[in-house]
Amino acid sequence: MFINTKKNQSAGTKNWQQAKDYCQWLGNLTTLPFDLPTEAQWEYTARNRGEKRYYATNNGYLQYRNGQYFNPNTGYYIDYTDDEINAGTGLEDSLGKWPANPLGIYGMSNNIREWINDWYSPTYYQESPELNPQGPKTGEAKVMRDGMGAMTIDRVPNKIEEDRYYASYSFRCSLQQKTLATIVNP
Repeated sequence: MFINTKKNQSAGTKNWQQAKDYCQWLGNLTTLPFDLPTEAQWEYTARNRGEKRYYATNNGYLQYRNGQYFNPNTGYYIDYTDDEINAGTGLEDSLGKWPANPLGIYGMSNNIREWINDWYSPTYYQESPELNPQGPKTGEAKVMRDGMGAMTIDRVPNKIEEDRYYASYSFRCSLQQKTLATIVNP
C-alpha cells in the first residue's frame, strides 16, 4: 500500500477503477454527483473555458527556471523573472507549488497524467458531437490527460486493468451536472 507522506502533492493511483471508485465514494459521502471528469470537461478546464491555450497554466505558457519561453504567436522568446516561474520539470514540482490556471484549478501542468472517464479512440473526435462529447461507448483503454506534453496538452490511451503504481498517475474528481450550466453575463 502506498502512503503519500508529502503535503500538497497529487494522490497517486494504480488504475482507472481505483480513481473511479474514489470519485463515486466521494459522491456517496457528500450526496453530490462526483465522478471522473469527461475528456471534454478536462480540456475545457485546462484551456480556461475553451480558450486556445498551449498549456494549462496561469498564462497559457510553461515558464521554467531557465527564464524564457517561446511565444508561437509572435515567434519570439519572452524573458521572465524567477517570480513568474509557473512550472517545473520533475515530479517534485507538484500540486499547489505553481499558480493556478485562470479558473483557479491547480496542477493541470505538473507532470502528472490524470485518469479520465472516457474510453479512448484515436478517431473519436472526427465523428463526435461538437458540444459536450462524452467519448466512445466502449473501448479497450481509457483516456489519460496531461498538461505537460512535449508540445501541448497531451491525450494518451492507457489500459484500465493496469495494476502497477506510477507516481505520475493520478486523478481529480469532477462535480457532474445533469443539465448544462447557464452562463450569465453581469
